[in-house]
This record gives sequence, structure tokens and C-alpha cells, in this order.
Amino acid sequence: MNEPTDDFLVEAFFDSRTLIAVRFSAAGLPAAAPALTLEGATFDTWARGRGNDAAPSKTRWANTLVVVAVGGILVSIVVGVVNSVRDDRAAVAAREAASRIVPTVQSPSETDVDGSTAWQAGALTLSEDLLPIVPDLRPFGVRILTDVPADAGFKARVDGSWIRPSVAPADRQAHDRGATLAESLKGLGASRDLAVILDLPGPQSVAAAAGLAGFADVVMTMDNVPHRRGVVKSHETLGALLYWRPRLMKRPTDVDRPVVFALEGDRLAPYANQQDVFDNRSTARLPSVEAFTKLGVKKVLYVRPESGKTVEQDDLVDLFVGLEKAGVDVRHLGFTTIGSPPPDSYVTAETAASQPASQPSSRRATSSSYRSGLPYWWLYRYGWFGGARSGWTDTDASYRATQRGTTIGGRTLDGGASQRASVMSGLGPRSATSTGGTWGRGGSGVGS
Repeated sequence: MNEPTDDFLVEAFFDSRTLIAVRFSAAGLPAAAPALTLEGATFDTWARGRGNDAAPSKTRWANTLVVVAVGGILVSIVVGVVNSVRDDRAAVAAREAASRIVPTVQSPSETDVDGSTAWQAGALTLSEDLLPIVPDLRPFGVRILTDVPADAGFKARVDGSWIRPSVAPADRQAHDRGATLAESLKGLGASRDLAVILDLPGPQSVAAAAGLAGFADVVMTMDNVPHRRGVVKSHETLGALLYWRPRLMKRPTDVDRPVVFALEGDRLAPYANQQDVFDNRSTARLPSVEAFTKLGVKKVLYVRPESGKTVEQDDLVDLFVGLEKAGVDVRHLGFTTIGSPPPDSYVTAETAASQPASQPSSRRATSSSYRSGLPYWWLYRYGWFGGARSGWTDTDASYRATQRGTTIGGRTLDGGASQRASVMSGLGPRSATSTGGTWGRGGSGVGS
């Protein structure tokens, strides 16, 4: 043969159905020979210099097997092999790497919140779709997570893709609470001088932001690269972004509205340098003290998951202390408090404070009747919109950040962005429409 690299002849010897020898007739035989099939039986591949971890070959066989009996037992078969298509070791390694990288969404949905499959095309424009309406806020949006579908080469309507909407019962509840918060702020006349920081588990931050989106301008700040073994399950957050995308795309008609910064609440999840875990932790990317004041923010409502556990995360201590020094009032709110009835102690205190003691007892309102008149009691506690006349104390509302030692220790946690290129190659082929350079826009302390 003149071109032995791709086309070669193989002579194989069998004892019954056992392969006992292989002889290649071409000097330029490939590094790995194909598996042979005889009457439906597959035999192990023999090849020169091949180890146990060698890559398998995919070969298209042509022509008719020529069988010659030798003593009724040994069989010599000459096979014509054409168009050999070999998977090299790099391709196998890539598949194995992908199996270790590609995440699995736990609560997948075929449609978004509107029951539509428009998310398939929208996944590639997610970053642009979620831009804040106020231009001054756009530099603070972080695109690292929202750019993933484009950078991973997501193709619409590809079965089996890990990129898909997701929604869990806790996310739906978070959306409802976010909508209640929006209704409350609107009813109390909240405006641009208020910033709400949602520091909840990623999918719930997204869902709560979706509930607020029609009233407030939302800024997404998630920057954790998705990975099957990531410390932060940011693929679930991406799924939530795709599910709630139609709600998040709603924009307030009045630019004099509060701004909402949505954080990944699990960004500092515990990590002990485990070898089988991908470190995609990050620190919060929020405006600096100077940038907050330049935006006209005078009040910050910091939202954590549970009442009684609203202390800020370690990466926010310096920011909150700095904001207080700059005259910005930072108050904390437990997410579970939103929409809940006020405690009896608050109702009793407010009832007493609002009605003179000289008023006849027969004409005083009872605690139970006064309760119905406090739909926003958990916002009244801060004194921003009236209320709190009684001096009633509450640990969440009265908490103030103070300088303290933290576990961050000056370390830089980039969400896995330093390894983004290798991770993206494992998550899928790079898309021709990918924006590429948009990774890492925005960041903590951006602007002044």
C-alpha cells in the first residue's frame, strides 16, 4: 500500500473464537488498532506499544471477510480497513474531564416562570437582558455567571445540556417574599436613596430579586464559575436566573426607585483545601463606600435568611463599618420576617405608644385589633418611614456592624475565574457568539 497511515491490512489468527495473534502488513500502522468482530463476537484489541490506558479506536470496516480454514481450527482473516477514525488520548481525557466538571441541576424545569421555552435563546443574551435601567448602576453588575451559557457554547434545544432553568419550592417562597417587600417599600414611599442587599443562597437571591424587579432596579453580582464539584453550587443559581429571567427583565417606570444588589449568599461556604473540590468561592462585589454615596444612597437594608441571624458575612464588615462612618444608615433584616405578623410585644408597645393613657379603657384599641394596622411593621422598626415610637427593641433592627477579625484575612477569592478557560472548555465548546472579554466586569469597591 502507498498510504499505510490511514489504510492498512490486518491478518488475525483465531483458535475457535479466541484471538491468538495479529499481524499488520503495513509499516506505518497507527498507534492503536481497532477491535475486531467475528460473527458478532468482539475481541480485545492488539496494537504495537499500547498500554492499558490507551485510547480506543473507532474504525469503519469495509469489504468482505475472507475466511480460510486451517485444519478446521485455525482461521486466517484478512480485513481491509478504510477511513480509520481514531480518538486520541486528548479527546478521551477531555471527555473524562467533562464528566468531572459538568454539573447537574437538582430541580430542572423545561420552561421559565412564564411557561415558555424562550429561555433557550435568552440564555445567550442573559447578561444584556439583565442590565440595570439606570446607566450609573451598570458598572456594578457582574457578568461572570450570566455570561456562562454563551462562553460554554450553549446551543438552544440541545437535549441533555446541563444549562437549563431550575426552581425549587424555597425559590418560589423567596419570590413571594421579594414581592411582599416590593409592595411594602412602594407603600411606604421608598426611593433611590435606599439600597437593598439580598445576601441569600444564590437561587433565593435571584428569586427574591425577581419579586422586587418590577419596583426596584436590580443589579446581579454573582461571580462563581459553575463546576460539578464546586464549593458554591452556582449552576443552581444560573438555573434560577434562566427560570426567573422574564420577571427580572421587568423594569421600574420611575428611575427614582430603590436599587437591589443580589449576592450569592453561599459565596464563602466552608472549604478545607480538599483535592476533589473546585474552589469557586468569592468575596462580595459591591460598590465602594464612595460609590454608594455618589449614587445617592443614604439607607441600606441588608437581608439575611433568618431572623436573629442577620450578622453580616465576613467580607462585608469593612464596607458596612465604612458606610456607617460616612453617614449611611445600614440596617439588617431577617428574610423570614417579611410578611410575618408582628410579635405581641411589639403590638402591645405600639398600641400603648399610640393611645394616651388618659383615654378611657373602653375606647382603647386592643392588641389584636391594632395588629391588622401594621402591615409593614418590620420596616417601621428602623424609623425610616415612621413607626417605632415606643422604643421597642429588636436585635435585628438594632444591630450595627463593628470592626472585627474575619476568616477572610485579606485573601482574594475570585470565584474560580482564574481557571475559567479550562473549566469552560470542559463545560462545552466555545460559542462563536461569546462575548469573552466580559468576564470579571464590575467588582467590590468599584467606582468612587
